Amino acid sequence: MTGQKREGKMRKGNSMKWFALGVATSLLVVSLSVPALASTVTRTAQLAYNNIKITLNGNTVTPKDTAGNTVEPFIINGTTYLPVRAVASALGVNVGWDASTNTVQLSTGNASATGSVIYDQGGVKITYLGIASMEYGGEEVKLFIQNASNTDYTIQAADTSVNGIMTEGMLSCDVMAGKSAYDSIEFDDYYLKKSNITSISSAEFRFRIFEKDDWSDTTDSSIITITK
Repeated sequence: MTGQKREGKMRKGNSMKWFALGVATSLLVVSLSVPALASTVTRTAQLAYNNIKITLNGNTVTPKDTAGNTVEPFIINGTTYLPVRAVASALGVNVGWDASTNTVQLSTGNASATGSVIYDQGGVKITYLGIASMEYGGEEVKLFIQNASNTDYTIQAADTSVNGIMTEGMLSCDVMAGKSAYDSIEFDDYYLKKSNITSISSAEFRFRIFEKDDWSDTTDSSIITITK
């Protein structure tokens, strides 16, 4: 009897350990709305977050939403799901969203407007990759940022204007020493409409570059002009 009691206690203890481990996996249950045929179906699924990283040719890609917040990839039933905007930007593909048909639109963009180096100083090289529509409205100036220096930098956009009109443009990209990143200057639909801008034909801005950790050694580029 004593052996049976001891075995029962061990089983109970192991069950508690597995229960605690199950809680620690941080599985989030959400409702996903997905189009199926001509109707919308709501399904319940478990999202497993496991600190999934994305690299392109060995360079780390940090997926972000249109507000600049980091978006973490997740797993559902053994399949890994990545943010389409981040992956498309990393591959140099334009991404748009047609709300009327719930369609993610991918395109290679205007080849004549891609691959132009617009800044190259102090080991930091920035290439302009074109203008694209954003998934949730607005447009973005797509960039490829390379940091060949020994310093971790943060790159921001300042003094932004669109079609000759001063308007809000957002960019804040951390690029570690020896690394590169795909990012963009985002012009939210709210600010474009506020300035009566329906589409970007040209944009002006300057880059503000400073050391990531202490914001020292700030460098401002001259005004840069790009056209669609």
